[in-house]
Amino acid sequence: MPLIMGVWLASLIYFYGKDISKHSYNVKDDDVIIDFFKNIWKVKK
Repeated sequence: MPLIMGVWLASLIYFYGKDISKHSYNVKDDDVIIDFFKNIWKVKK
């Protein structure tokens, strides 16, 4: 993976990772999309 993509990904994780950064963000996605990603993250843990 190119370095710039790693930096980009790390900054997104930092900004949207509420446990680390404490930034609040209102998700504007449909429930179907949110549930899809919740299921993926459960499997990865």
